[in-house]
Amino acid sequence: MSRDTSPGDLARAARAAGVSDERVLEAISATPRAGYLPAGYRTAADRDEPIPIGHGQVSTQPSLSARMIEGLRLADGDHVLEIGTGLGFQTALLASLAASVISIERWPDLAGQARRNLARQGIRNAEVLAGDGSRGLADRAPYDAILVSAAFPEVPAPLAAQLRIGDRVVQPIGPGGNEQVMLFERSPAGVQRRQVLTRARFVRLHRALRLPVPVPAGSWLPGRSGPRRRPGTRAMTRCPSAGGAPGRLPARNGSRPAELAPREEPAATRSWVGWCCARAGAGAGIAAARDVPGAAQEPAHPAARPPARCSGCR
Repeated sequence: MSRDTSPGDLARAARAAGVSDERVLEAISATPRAGYLPAGYRTAADRDEPIPIGHGQVSTQPSLSARMIEGLRLADGDHVLEIGTGLGFQTALLASLAASVISIERWPDLAGQARRNLARQGIRNAEVLAGDGSRGLADRAPYDAILVSAAFPEVPAPLAAQLRIGDRVVQPIGPGGNEQVMLFERSPAGVQRRQVLTRARFVRLHRALRLPVPVPAGSWLPGRSGPRRRPGTRAMTRCPSAGGAPGRLPARNGSRPAELAPREEPAATRSWVGWCCARAGAGAGIAAARDVPGAAQEPAHPAARPPARCSGCR
């Protein structure tokens, strides 16, 4: 059933969810959420509800954003890293409470829209980049606080390394779908769990695949079947979606194709599992990592769209 809403409703919902930091409550009251939503959902801007933003994702519920931000205990001069920009509403909240914000979004189209939203609202101390958020952005480290809006079983090591000792990171911990939103603090020994802030559902944090080279057509990929192998190695299976004859590389510079014997890969090696059959959009996500200054430069998927899954990644 519909009801009238007002800008103060989000602050009241945040207070009801346990948020008591007046700076955070003031920020959520003063930030017009409608400026960060798709056109068809702007009438729901003052409702404490997630909103679809594309790619099978929704925006973080405002009261949940407020609880996570409160856990960071931000000061006016803080330099903040955000992982998962969405359309920029949470980024705007962070920017109103800190000196500067670097925000990394996996999807380039969402990153572009977030930039435009923030610019229209006059936010000048937030920078949005498209790329692999699990790596952070070492060139702009160290950070006084890190907020991760995607689930992962642990705090990624690059993020922990980019946080100042004594400062805080808030991240949902879990496989994606039902998480504990945890507050961590970095000590000289690493990040330490301090408090469970709440439980919530988040999409999983996707990390870009780290490949030394693109997988050529007909290359052998890790899989469940394939050539016989020694104990302690993973089978290599030619990717059916890549095409080409087993054990052959395409010709280079007009030269004769090189012959390849079926290869074995040590069980510990995982660096290029999934290159040929990344889930829809992952190929674009890998290429988008080039958007992040200082990020490792990795090759884009050779096809415009990822092919069907191969046996190496099922």
